[in-house]
Amino acid sequence: MSLSKGTLHALLPGARIDKHAKRIYVHAGTSNEIIRINVGGTVFETYKSTLSAHPSCHLSDPVFLAKYYRTEQNDYFFDRDPEIFHCILNYFRSGELHLPTSVCGLVIKSELDFWGIDDISIEECCWSRYATWASTLHALRRLEHDQNSLVISWAFPDKDNPSKLRQIRKKIWEFCSQPSSSRAAKVFAITSVIVIFVSISSFFASTHAPYRKYTDDNVSHASTKNETNNNTSRVQKYTELSSHPALVIIDIICLVFFSLELLTRTLVTPHRVKFLLLPMTIVEFLAVMTDLMDHLMRGVLLSWTGDETLLSVINFMKLLRVCRVFRLMRHVPGLWVLMYTVKASIKDLLLLFLFVVVGMLIFSSLIYFAEQATNPDFHSIPKCFWWAVVTMTTVGYGDMYPKTTWGYFVGAATGIAGVLLISFTVPVLVNNFILYYNYACALRTERESGRSESTREKRRRQDAPLAELQKMSRSAHSCDENGEMIEALLDKCGKTDLKDEQDRS
Repeated sequence: MSLSKGTLHALLPGARIDKHAKRIYVHAGTSNEIIRINVGGTVFETYKSTLSAHPSCHLSDPVFLAKYYRTEQNDYFFDRDPEIFHCILNYFRSGELHLPTSVCGLVIKSELDFWGIDDISIEECCWSRYATWASTLHALRRLEHDQNSLVISWAFPDKDNPSKLRQIRKKIWEFCSQPSSSRAAKVFAITSVIVIFVSISSFFASTHAPYRKYTDDNVSHASTKNETNNNTSRVQKYTELSSHPALVIIDIICLVFFSLELLTRTLVTPHRVKFLLLPMTIVEFLAVMTDLMDHLMRGVLLSWTGDETLLSVINFMKLLRVCRVFRLMRHVPGLWVLMYTVKASIKDLLLLFLFVVVGMLIFSSLIYFAEQATNPDFHSIPKCFWWAVVTMTTVGYGDMYPKTTWGYFVGAATGIAGVLLISFTVPVLVNNFILYYNYACALRTERESGRSESTREKRRRQDAPLAELQKMSRSAHSCDENGEMIEALLDKCGKTDLKDEQDRS
């Protein structure tokens, strides 16, 4: 026979159910003594026997209560949050811990720790909000740590009595890597961004017909093509296409700029090995080497007669130019946050990939058996994988489509299932990006305003001595026992108002 909590509390007030031990605990208090508890100016009254309902909590400990007892007022005073204490007092009365929705999870965690209540006691209806706060706080702290690590990695470490060479290296490094260090560094950063876009634009324009030209007929790569027209054989030479000379000049200028920049950064970086192992450094090095080899082979080594496969590989490696756009991550916070969101949401992306794979396997099999007899496009299940993925992602190229009645049903089910499966995970990615972007902008504003550390971290360190002093002074029975330690904390904290707290204790 199952017994709900509501029915149990109506029959036995103060009883609670232990789901793990499968037992019902009933607190049979016989004391009618009423105690007064003043929490942040709000007075609560309850039976003394009620506080003994949870022996592991601090309110059930007479020694703990004695520290906060006031003889004149005949009550116990706690300078804590009364709103949360109201929920805690109800937890002693009913055995259920419900939390207010208007209080931050960090405040709730602090209050629960103070009163000696484990957060495992939170009811299921309130646990989701509390767990969401915990995961959000962990994600934001990890974001702040990663971003601060990125900033520190680009900072030149200070050193006592640095040499002139080290000072010169530091100035050059700040000029190349920290646009906010000076006006000249900001101009260089803007110039670097312009050169990046010019290099990428030149690469794109070189594939466009108006910006390409034919080379001379005596090029060794020229090919011949036989055409027959009216029983007449004609030989027509087609030579290799190459970039426009203006684009070649632009590429050479960009190559010189990127080569000098990479060489300068490598020489003046404070952490050379770490800098050379960065992904962007490797991409930049490969892009520079690819452009250099391309210009040498096409401009200097005109007699190149080797395998054209090498030239094809070099042309393909030119795609690394496009990767230079990721250097904007240091200047555009949104781009860095986008990449960080993808990295931090890898589990959600894997879940999305799993959903798509499961749907692809199911619907490709269904469409194959529905269309194999009448539609030659669906001649195998692996070929149907493409149709299933395109349909589930609502792209629909139209190269493959069902023609039978059963095929229509399978196609409709595939589209609907794809929309539902993708909608499960895409909002999570969007919410993560918005959360990270807003927090990253706040951190960037703090750094630009001259504060190298988070205001929350400063406040946490400043309040630590105060909290330690309050704890010590309340537990002290005489000023002589802890006088020296209190004075040390006063000196450490640097706050004169702490002396008033000491006098009151």
